[in-house]
Order: sequence, then C-alpha cells, then structure tokens
Amino acid sequence: MQRRHFFGHLVEIRGDKYAETIDKESPEVYIIISIYEEHCQSSHLVNQCLIQLARDYPTVKFVRVQAHNVQMSEDFIAHGVPALLVYKGGNLLGNFVKITETLKGDEKNFNVDDLEAFLLEKNCLPSAGKINFAPPHNQSGSKEHSN
Repeated sequence: MQRRHFFGHLVEIRGDKYAETIDKESPEVYIIISIYEEHCQSSHLVNQCLIQLARDYPTVKFVRVQAHNVQMSEDFIAHGVPALLVYKGGNLLGNFVKITETLKGDEKNFNVDDLEAFLLEKNCLPSAGKINFAPPHNQSGSKEHSN
C-alpha cells in the first residue's frame, strides 16, 4: 500500500529550490507552483485561493516562488504573473500564464471555487476530491527554511 503524503499549506520556496521541489517529490503527488510578484494584486488573490485549496487538498503540494527569484524576464514579470505550473511525477501537466485572465476573463472577479473548478477541468487536481483534513499548524504562506 502506498504511503500518503500530507501537506495542507502553501509554502514559499527560494528560486534555488524550484527544481528540487519537483524532482524530489513522490511521483503520485501533484505539485502546484504559483509564480508571483509581491506588487501584483492578482498574484495576491491567487495565492489566497491556493491557501484555501491547500487546506482542502492536503495531498497536493502547494508552493509559491517570486518570479524574479527564478530568473523570469521583466516582460514575463510585467505580463505573465500570476502563473501556475502543475507537475506530477516530474511531468508538467499544466502551464497557465496570467491565470487570472483565464478565470472568468476578469483578473479581479474570481474566487477559490473558480480556481478549483478550472484546475479540476484541466486534470490538475486529484479527481478523488477534497479531503477533510486540518493540518496541525496553520503555516499558510510560511517560508521554507533549509540548513
């Protein structure tokens, strides 16, 4: 029987941990990466939705990284964030640039239900549905530390 992995929160990663976040995870785990910028209001809205989705889908690994920390171009930072990348087993399942324009066609008029429905439609969340799970500590938006 496979061991289930539980996450339950959105974690900030450094740019140098991006590849490791994907490559060192178990192949059955969905990984959703938010590429964002602090100054971008729509990035903030997407990350707030991901905090809730992380609670609802604790077997999915939700991380975020600032675009300038992964050497994104100034043009991408200006016109491509927020972006979501979805991986499973090291394979890219979804690459959604300026995701907010896809959700209801309005980057400020969407909610967590819209994002969840979109990700389910694109097979970027487990089809088994939500799990009622409360993580032991509310660590949403926490920074990942490594020694």
